[in-house]
Amino acid sequence: MKVVITLLILFFVCIELSAQVNRTFFDGWAGIAEDVSLVHENELERQTKIRRASELIMATSLEYFPNPAEESLTVKPKFEGSYDLIIRTSQGMKIWGNQNLRGAAEIDLSKLTPGMYLLDYRSQTRRIVEIFFKR
Repeated sequence: MKVVITLLILFFVCIELSAQVNRTFFDGWAGIAEDVSLVHENELERQTKIRRASELIMATSLEYFPNPAEESLTVKPKFEGSYDLIIRTSQGMKIWGNQNLRGAAEIDLSKLTPGMYLLDYRSQTRRIVEIFFKR
């Protein structure tokens, strides 16, 4: 009888140990799955931030062409509102300016000598300085 009771106790101890091992194993996998989920969420958040940053860069970009220019330069801001444009020499001296422009602007460059110039865009919320060349 003692042998049967000992075997039954041993059997129940083995079952309990097996259940504990399974719980630990599955809890471990659940933790790993949770970690993988967090990594995935962090990657999505990082990608979203990168996309927003690139959209912001595009929103603050200034399109201007041709570059190099010969007779005229077309400037197209990629945002709404009025703005001022200034053309400066490579040393920073102002040689042309126009205020309260809206939309695209066409600048006559026929009187400029060939060289490198700065295109200075200013609005109430932004300032962008770009380089262009006159042939």
